[in-house]
Amino acid sequence: MYVDPLMFCEFNEVVIQALGRSGDGDALEELTIEFFGTDKLFYYFAAFNMLLRNLRRVRLIGCWELNNEMIVKFVEAHPMLEEFELILMSPEIETIEGIGRSCKNLKSFRLNYRARTVQNYTDFDEESYVYEANGEATAIAKTMPNLRRLDLYGNLLGSRGLQAILDGCPHLEFLDLRQCTFISLKGDALKNCVEKVKEVKLPNNPTCLSY
Repeated sequence: MYVDPLMFCEFNEVVIQALGRSGDGDALEELTIEFFGTDKLFYYFAAFNMLLRNLRRVRLIGCWELNNEMIVKFVEAHPMLEEFELILMSPEIETIEGIGRSCKNLKSFRLNYRARTVQNYTDFDEESYVYEANGEATAIAKTMPNLRRLDLYGNLLGSRGLQAILDGCPHLEFLDLRQCTFISLKGDALKNCVEKVKEVKLPNNPTCLSY
């Protein structure tokens, strides 16, 4: 789906008006923004956080006009979040750390790079991208110790990043590693992963995935 940037303001106004008409916002527990989230809209969410005081789940899909700093301000204003999803987005490591540090009740995190494959890069540098992805994994491990579910579909992390997650997130019950092609899961590494997590989707597992 493609949304013309000129339509962002229109979508923003629709969302703001809908929230304004929803009364005190007590009923709203889930928020999904696809392809049109902007700083203006999330500034509104952060500034008027009482409208979303019972918010528990947030899904952001392809919100390319949304700055990392605003994502952090948003989660700081909504620390009771239990599920957070970033799909088709490339957050900075500091943003991931900000989400984990702000949302102590976080049980589920999704960092889905479905479109982020090696084929997308004409000058792909495996070492640098794996290094960056391992940094993301370390940020998750350091700041999200209570996770039960972690989706990393299409992530470029390596075995070091995976080990950091297994060590830092001891309560994991579900781990999606499909299309994480730089992880070597053989022998003891595979055994270690399977023993620590109840359900693991391995890099080569079928990839029927929906948003």
